[in-house]
Amino acid sequence: SAARGTDGSDVSALVATADGDFYRGFDRTIVQGLTDEHFLELDLGDLSDAKQVTLFLTGWLHPTDSSLNVSFTDHPTRDAPPAPELQVPDGNGGWRAIETPMGFPGGKTKTIAVDLAPLLPTADGRLRIVTTAELYWDEAFFTVDEPPAEVVSTDLVMLAADLRYRGFSEREPIAPNSPERFRYDRVSTEPAWPPMRGRMTGYGDVLKLLAKADDRMVVMAAGDEIDLVF
Repeated sequence: SAARGTDGSDVSALVATADGDFYRGFDRTIVQGLTDEHFLELDLGDLSDAKQVTLFLTGWLHPTDSSLNVSFTDHPTRDAPPAPELQVPDGNGGWRAIETPMGFPGGKTKTIAVDLAPLLPTADGRLRIVTTAELYWDEAFFTVDEPPAEVVSTDLVMLAADLRYRGFSEREPIAPNSPERFRYDRVSTEPAWPPMRGRMTGYGDVLKLLAKADDRMVVMAAGDEIDLVF
């Protein structure tokens, strides 16, 4: 297998392991969350005999914000970033999109699984993940005809739920192409922003509010924390 970037360079080492070293396929950010079109090209090899292939992708998304989403209406030629699109070779030296929604890793670093069964069987296992969203990829790997794993579900009883003010975790230095990360063990109780307005849930026992899905919610403000015991 191999991986290539938008500029044709070999990026296999960048997406070989989930090590926090992210592949960035674009040079220019138009606005936060919107970039020039870019892609990650993967070659999965000959899949002529495969019955089930699952692609696993780890990455993170820097989203547009509310103000930018509204601004798109003032720029008719500027489209909001759509979800990533899967493309495969069209047999004529180009690429064509396939109608297989792949989703995306919403927010900070997450792993998604993409079912590639609609591509099978194929002797040409190349594919592209194309997007204009500000997406960064850390790891890409795939499985072939992997047997399903046994799933065991265990219900746990929530014994306590305590809402309290905690403060704000210290932000780690931002690495290139990496999302913001925070250290939970280092916290400041000093205010970080003006107090939020509204009817917030009072501090203390909130077990009854979280016991079941009944539209009775805990409303938290900046710096709040819920401590749960199961």
